[in-house]
Amino acid sequence: MKPAILTKLAQALAQPVASEGQIVYIMVELRKLIEINGDGARFAALKFHCDWVAHPVLQGLQAQDIVRLFDKYQKMEDTQPVAHGRADMSFMKQLGPVLTMSNFRNELGAYLRSQQLDHSIPNDNDKWAKFLMHYAGVIEDCPLRCVSQGLKHVDEVTLKLLDSSQQARATGFQLAIEWRWKSRLTGKEFTNQQLY
Repeated sequence: MKPAILTKLAQALAQPVASEGQIVYIMVELRKLIEINGDGARFAALKFHCDWVAHPVLQGLQAQDIVRLFDKYQKMEDTQPVAHGRADMSFMKQLGPVLTMSNFRNELGAYLRSQQLDHSIPNDNDKWAKFLMHYAGVIEDCPLRCVSQGLKHVDEVTLKLLDSSQQARATGFQLAIEWRWKSRLTGKEFTNQQLY
């Protein structure tokens, strides 16, 4: 089984990424390989992103952890006049790599190398941008949810590929991805854009 998956992945990774279907195939095959190898704990971000392409809603522990980070972020917005200057920003060390997908990128590269597969996608900015464009197209309608006690500010986060990547190209980037969430207290929608 493992040799067949490695062969399929090698063939898929040899082709330029040009569709959402390719992303789904690559990520599902990677997820199978991670499970066969028992690598889920070592490559948690990669496993999470593999799972995201296969589920309409993610509510597992990692999805909940991410939503909790957004809840902390939104708490600062909702209570800014009160907590300004006293806010604990330590959570940003975890949220930053989520927003930029740097943990995903790093783990994808490391995992592909560990399996002697082509690791050029995460190591080449142009290939990574094309990969993310199609990846975002797959997951943009699949929210991360956390229905948990203690969350007062955010309980769902989505990701959207922005149609107008003109802003991204004008600044030397290829695409823009936007994280979206709504304050439970005010109902106001918030976004965070990342350029690739």
